[in-house]
Amino acid sequence: MHDSCPSPGPTAAIDLGGTIRTVGAEVTLSRARRILHDVGITRIGNVTGLDHVGVPTWMVVRPLARSLTVSQGKGLTHPLAQASGVMESIELYHAEHFVPRGRVATLRKAAGDARYANPLLLPIRPEAALDADA
Repeated sequence: MHDSCPSPGPTAAIDLGGTIRTVGAEVTLSRARRILHDVGITRIGNVTGLDHVGVPTWMVVRPLARSLTVSQGKGLTHPLAQASGVMESIELYHAEHFVPRGRVATLRKAAGDARYANPLLLPIRPEAALDADA
C-alpha cells in the first residue's frame, strides 16, 4: 500500500444505491489525489456529454502506462464516476509494477533445498514441460 494512503481500518459500509463504500467518493478522491503524480495520472476529464445516455463518465489518463493508458469511470454521480476511474487507473498501475515477494529459483538451484517445494510433487498438468534451468 502506498504510504500516503493509509488503510482506513475496519469501518461500517455505506450503501449509496448502486455502490457500497466505506467512505464517500469525495473522501476517496481526496486521498487518491495525493498520489496521482506518483502513479502517472496526468489528466482526469469529464466525457459524459460524448453520448446521449447521460451516465456520468470520466476518463483518467496515464500516458506512460505499461498496459492501458486510459481508464473509464462510470457512476450514478460525477464524484462516483471520477472515483471509479481514478481507482481503476491506480489499480492498473499497481498491477503493472507488481514485485513478487519471496524467493525465486530455477528447478536445478532449488533441488535439495527444503525452502522450495518439489514441483514433481505438485498437481501440475501432465503435458506441462518442466525445464530445470527456467
